[in-house]
Amino acid sequence: MRPRSFEREALVNAPTSTIGIDEAIGSLSASQPGNHSKTSLSSSKPKARHFSFGNSTVDVKDGIWRMHIRERNYYTNGFAIGKLLSEARYPGLEFCRKFHIKALFAVLYFLMKAHFHRIRIPERYLEELRGYAAATGLSSRMLFCINFMFDVLKRFGLHCSSVAIMEGDEVLVGRNTDFVPWIGRLALKWFPSIVLDVRTPGKLRYVHVTPGLLLGAFNGFNEAGIAVLSHQVVATKEVSVPGNLATTLLQRMLLEGADSISEAESITRANPVQRCISNLMVSKSERR
Repeated sequence: MRPRSFEREALVNAPTSTIGIDEAIGSLSASQPGNHSKTSLSSSKPKARHFSFGNSTVDVKDGIWRMHIRERNYYTNGFAIGKLLSEARYPGLEFCRKFHIKALFAVLYFLMKAHFHRIRIPERYLEELRGYAAATGLSSRMLFCINFMFDVLKRFGLHCSSVAIMEGDEVLVGRNTDFVPWIGRLALKWFPSIVLDVRTPGKLRYVHVTPGLLLGAFNGFNEAGIAVLSHQVVATKEVSVPGNLATTLLQRMLLEGADSISEAESITRANPVQRCISNLMVSKSERR
């Protein structure tokens, strides 16, 4: 059995209602791995930590990272995320700053750059990536490689399961993400999940569970009551099509822009992606 990482049970019991989005964030945090208290005479709980930058904050408590981003555009959002991760000493930054890791990504970028040129990435997300780089000191090439090598390395993927339950006035969605073992161990040690709450002017507010430094999304829900849960379709022969969208950016575009199932369908049809992905869309207001 593959180990579950990043979003293990992350969205279980997380209602997708507009009014209850803050309560839903709390539900996300409560369902993260390791958020179960244990009595011990020999150990004490780590002290909760709080950091702020601009209009944004991050809180780290009981191993749970909760980040709120409220800046004026994509670049400043990325810069704030990078600054907060740096101030809070996110372990993934320490990992990426190791000499041999930087050398590895330099080689990977060189080998993959011809493939990267085939991927469509909207300029606003590249702006956010530049903000990440400026704030963390990591190279744009490394961050680009981390974010988009999924669209090149076809042998690796996310093997996921999701469920949606409509009961009374509530809509419950649940999901786990399964990785091959070595990727799962790497993720759990160096890239703890962040409950990320983002509001960008002109876009819908959304919340999702993500490792640090990633632009895209695997899952989440927005203030319009739309939940998005993605799954890789593995029993296919994937062929990269020049100009198709980077795969994980579609889920983010849905979270930022879809206020109905029909709008989600329009966004999906207008943005074919590099890899075979099936998205489960749930709408509380439409009850479907």
